[in-house]
Amino acid sequence: MSLETETEVEIELELEEIIDLEREYTLEEYVALPDDGNTYELIEGKLVMRPVTRDRHGRVMSRLYDAMRDFLKTKPVGEVWLTTGFNLGKKPNGKDNVLGPDLGFIIASRVPPEANEYLPYPDLAIEVWSRDSDLASPSKLAKARKKLQIYLAAGTTLAWGINPKNKTVEIYRQGQAPKILNGSAELEGEELLPGFKINLTDLFK
Repeated sequence: MSLETETEVEIELELEEIIDLEREYTLEEYVALPDDGNTYELIEGKLVMRPVTRDRHGRVMSRLYDAMRDFLKTKPVGEVWLTTGFNLGKKPNGKDNVLGPDLGFIIASRVPPEANEYLPYPDLAIEVWSRDSDLASPSKLAKARKKLQIYLAAGTTLAWGINPKNKTVEIYRQGQAPKILNGSAELEGEELLPGFKINLTDLFK
């Protein structure tokens, strides 16, 4: 058995014993995590567990996904994925980021061949914020907003933070102040999905 193989076996044995939310993980260790029934993201080298979402979150996400899929059938300008992992690469400090946005869109020219791998950064990252895990306190909301900034730092053009609690959408671009939509405003795909629109009253109905 080679030294490299021995190291891989040691990592697998260690991870089979315990998943430690306090330690830092590399991308390779994250890929080798055992299935303990939970879903984890890798944020700056740390595992963050994502709880199972509830009804309102699921309905909002489904409405937006269905609207985007219907639009892409007539204008195939890219592809959209539902709760799929995106490898955002390493931070300057060497820490890995693998995030699973509720919806991730990649323009047609960047769509990779289908493979059993994490996708590259999305051009549009969409997070539907949950009442308990994202919106229960100012500190949790700050962490939810920080995730959107991680996408932008990796190359993402647009990031949407959707708040079903107060029926608003926060739109983020690199180096710009967020734009907030509410009421009967229309959420638009801009240059990534030209022509795509969904009214917030339909999204949050």
